Amino acid sequence: LQAELLKFLNTIGGDRPIMDITKADGRHYKEHLLNERKLSMRTVSSRLSVIGMIFKWAEQQGFVTDGVNPIKGLAPSKKIVRKTSGKRRPFTDAELLTVLSSNGFLSQRTARPERYWLVLLCLFQVCRREEAGQLAVADIQEEGGIHFLRINDDAALGQVLKNEGSRRRVPIHSALVTLGFLDFVQRIRNAGHVRLFHTLTKTHNGYSDPVGKFFGRLVTKKGIADPAVVLHSLRHGGITKLHAAGVPHNVVEILAGHAAQSVHGQTYVHRDQLPLSLLRDGLEKLRYEDVVKALTATA
Repeated sequence: LQAELLKFLNTIGGDRPIMDITKADGRHYKEHLLNERKLSMRTVSSRLSVIGMIFKWAEQQGFVTDGVNPIKGLAPSKKIVRKTSGKRRPFTDAELLTVLSSNGFLSQRTARPERYWLVLLCLFQVCRREEAGQLAVADIQEEGGIHFLRINDDAALGQVLKNEGSRRRVPIHSALVTLGFLDFVQRIRNAGHVRLFHTLTKTHNGYSDPVGKFFGRLVTKKGIADPAVVLHSLRHGGITKLHAAGVPHNVVEILAGHAAQSVHGQTYVHRDQLPLSLLRDGLEKLRYEDVVKALTATA
C-alpha cells in the first residue's frame, strides 16, 4: 500500500496535505495510468482501487471529511474496458519528429498552409482540432504585448464548443511566433477573409476533418501503423507534457479548455480575468526543441 501511495503522490506532484488532494488529482492519476502502454485495464482498475481504499480508510479514521475521496467513481467500467481499442495515445518524441520533419508535412507550409498551421496549433496550443479549424481572424488578438487565441462559440461563424470551460483565451506559444504564425494571420487579415482557415469547408465532422484525414495518411506513410496515433494525439501529448513539467493542474485545465473539476474552480475562479502572463508562463513549459529546429530550418 505504501509503495502504491507513493506512486500516486509522485504522479500528482509530490507529498501534499491529504485535504489538498482533489478530484482533479484523481483524474490526472487515472489518465496517467491509462497512458501507461503496458498496463491492462484490469491493472489500472486495481491500482485505482488501492488508492480509493486508502482514502476510504482515512475517512473512517477522521483524517478527511466524508466525500473527498479523489478516486471515488473513477474506476474504469466494463463498458470503458471494451472501448479501449479506440483510445488515443501521444506520439513518442521520435515519431513526432519523423512526421513533422518530413517533406510531406513541411511542403504544406506553402502548398496547403491550412494543414501546416492547424497541425501546429494542435501541437503547441494543446487545443482540440476543431477549435483550431473554426478560428476567425478576429480570434487572434493582443493584450499587453501578449498575443493570444480567443477560443469562442460565435454561432454566426459556425463555431461550437465542447463545454463551458472550452471558452477561453490561450497565449500563442513563442514557437509559433518564431515560425511566422502571426505573419500568416496578417496575410489572411489583409486579404479580407473572416475565417483564418477560409479554404476549409464545414462538414458533418466540422471544418477540421480534411486536415485530420491528411494527417492520418501522413502518419501511416511515415511507418506509424498504430490506429491510436492521430491528430488528436498531439493534444494528448501536450497536456501530458504540461503536467510532467509541473504546470499547476488548474492552469492546464484552462489551457486545455477542460471544465473545472473542483468546486473551488467552478465557483470562485473567473477564467477570463486571469492574467495572460500566468497562462503564457505555463504554456511555455511545453517544449519540442528538435521539432522546432526542423521546422525553423525550412521556414
